[in-house]
Amino acid sequence: MRAIQVTSFGAPEVLVAVDLPDPVPGPSQVVVGMAAADVIFLDTLLRSGWGQDFFPRTPPYVPGGGGAGRVVAVGTGVDQAWVGRRVAVRTGTGYAEQVLAHEEEIMPIPDGLALREAAALVHDGVTALNLHRLGVPQEGEWVLVSAAAGGAGTLLVQLAVEAGARVVAAASSDSKLALARNRPGPRCTVVWRPGWAPRSCSWPRSRGGPRPCRPQALNGWRPRLSCR
Repeated sequence: MRAIQVTSFGAPEVLVAVDLPDPVPGPSQVVVGMAAADVIFLDTLLRSGWGQDFFPRTPPYVPGGGGAGRVVAVGTGVDQAWVGRRVAVRTGTGYAEQVLAHEEEIMPIPDGLALREAAALVHDGVTALNLHRLGVPQEGEWVLVSAAAGGAGTLLVQLAVEAGARVVAAASSDSKLALARNRPGPRCTVVWRPGWAPRSCSWPRSRGGPRPCRPQALNGWRPRLSCR
């Protein structure tokens, strides 16, 4: 099969297309033929050598953390009915034509959801849902979403708007602001480039100031904004 390997830590040039043996499923494992890989910012950090204490990697390795496709083979102990089914997979690799995963690492994709969109939800969707459930935005409440043009940020904006909250979506560049403007509904205001954080902290909570929500909070990042 074809795959992408990180040959050494560094810039994008260290990503190299290679031929690797097709994976063979062991007990309780499946092989997923990948239609789309879930590509997130963390992949680029790990490729650069960052985070070895938390996400140890030894080049050469196949980057990624999953995606979406169809089950092409199953190991002993796995129901044959999985073969041919569309699934999302979250595992330790992803930039390959096929990935090996344990049965508990796959989930069937519902009808009506395309494989590419399902792949994009594998990590950012989970992050957005967890933050949404932690924050529990209420009808009419103001919510500030930073990094609102990112994968988790765009989902958080939509979840908060759906909950009836009034959303302030913040991003750091003109291109990201333009992307954020194309996503939200009528309850969302898109604001600011660099320098928005101190300004947002000046909003009194007693006057309906927004609740901060930073998408990277569950990925080990220290929030740059601490309003209470």
